[in-house]
Amino acid sequence: MTPGNPQASIRSTHYGDTSSETVPLQGNDPIAVAYEHPDYRVQYRRTDLPMTVLPLNQQLTALTAETKGDGNLEFGGFVASVPTSLVADEPLVPSGTRLLHLAHDQIEPGSLSLVAVTLTANGEETRTLQEGRDFVLDWRSGVVTLARVIEPVDAELNPVTLRATYRLRDADDQRQLAFGVQATHTGTLEGSWGGEYQVGAGAASLDGQVTFGVRGRYENEVLRADSRVLVSGECWRLPKWLVSVQASAVTA
Repeated sequence: MTPGNPQASIRSTHYGDTSSETVPLQGNDPIAVAYEHPDYRVQYRRTDLPMTVLPLNQQLTALTAETKGDGNLEFGGFVASVPTSLVADEPLVPSGTRLLHLAHDQIEPGSLSLVAVTLTANGEETRTLQEGRDFVLDWRSGVVTLARVIEPVDAELNPVTLRATYRLRDADDQRQLAFGVQATHTGTLEGSWGGEYQVGAGAASLDGQVTFGVRGRYENEVLRADSRVLVSGECWRLPKWLVSVQASAVTA
């Protein structure tokens, strides 16, 4: 103890770096706001959409709302005005370097979805890359920098390509309404199949396509399973609607 200093005997309740970082709100408009409540969150900014049931895989400047808290039933949704100039499934061949060049520049920030596709004897295996973790985009030049090199073939000599979907920034004056809602229920199973599960249903209208979907996830100490069923198509054109079923399971 230091004589004459009564604070010297008080232990700090913090260890290491106790600083905090504030990330500025971002968006395509002059204003971006966020409101946090113990039971829900409302934002107008560029962010990931609160839609885990449907594989939207992109960021939009949108008005989003989602519930949170201790309840096992949660809701989420969004409304956005998005550019109509969409480039979908642009093929990219890895060059063995960390750089990829999109066919266009002036990309709408947050709109790039990048999927790695491996063609195996059993069909296509896909993996969605996450912006900020797996890659960064220079939206002005359309250059993508990968966190790790992706080779044109994998260890088993299967061909590997990438598919890019994004929006062009210069289409800001041509926009259309997009929206979506979802509900999820989370719970726990008891007994020999004890584990956590989540089931959900959602719907969204984006880029002239309406998509309905349901998703179920289950995880315990030895198994992790995820399945999704999607129905999508153009409004009022039922004969052209498509059904997609996705499922995966991993054992520990």
